[in-house]
Amino acid sequence: MSDSSEQLQLLLQQQHQMLASQQQLLEALLGKLSIQQGNPDYRSIESYLNPIPEFIFDADSGHTFEAWFGRVEDIFRVEFATMDDAKKVRLLLQKLGPNEHQKYKNHILPKHPREVNFDETVNILNKMFCEQASLFRIRYNCLQLTKEADEDYNTYAGRVNLQAERFKLNVLTSDQFKCLLFISGLNSPVDADFRMKLLSRMEHDDEMTLQTITTECQRLINLKQDTAMLETKSVVPSNSVHAVKTGQRQNSTKSHKYHSKAPKPATKCWYCGAWHFSRFCRFRNHRCTICNKVGIFKKKKGEVLYPSGD
Repeated sequence: MSDSSEQLQLLLQQQHQMLASQQQLLEALLGKLSIQQGNPDYRSIESYLNPIPEFIFDADSGHTFEAWFGRVEDIFRVEFATMDDAKKVRLLLQKLGPNEHQKYKNHILPKHPREVNFDETVNILNKMFCEQASLFRIRYNCLQLTKEADEDYNTYAGRVNLQAERFKLNVLTSDQFKCLLFISGLNSPVDADFRMKLLSRMEHDDEMTLQTITTECQRLINLKQDTAMLETKSVVPSNSVHAVKTGQRQNSTKSHKYHSKAPKPATKCWYCGAWHFSRFCRFRNHRCTICNKVGIFKKKKGEVLYPSGD
């Protein structure tokens, strides 16, 4: 009887040990399974990344990092949720174009890409490769959108949809739309300065209204008139001085012309032999020291000039 009870206890003990080992084996298998599920292998990662297009920045076409990442964000935040940041950053940067990747690396120097966490990497890329045009320009271009002659309707509809999303219609107020129409109509060269200043004002003031714009236009008109008045006053004295100098030059020129037009004698003076009329000669009443006669001027020894009058 005792032998049978001992055998029973031994059997139960063996079963207990077997169950314990099975439990340990099961826990180990479950642990490996959870690790494999939390950290996808190379093949599963490639299956997610291969369909993702390479990011090439083109602001004019709306190809910004924000728009591109919006299509693949769930892969990094859901499928790769348990993956460490350094690996996610490495996979994200692999999908950047060559120029974009180089610009990012230069931007974060002296840091290395692996030293920047995933969320910060996304924020930096969003700021680097964002819309370059002003919101007004985007909205203005949207209103100028037309279908090309060789463009099919599906492609045209896609362009309309893209530009409408960039337009941000859901945050556009009625006052902003009125201001948009007002500034869009300033196409005259005369209004070029006003258009530039109003655009700058509108970029920094989302609360602008038509009344604000008209007040600003009147202020710019007054400023332009005041500037023109000051410029006119500063020009008048210089014009007066210029007129006086011009008059002096003209009088001098007239005097010079008068003297230059005076007649010249055909022969030398009979009194002194110089080139002028005899009636103007200062030796006309000169008394000769040789013959004691008036009007005779001794030029050389043995040579006497006798005036005959002009």
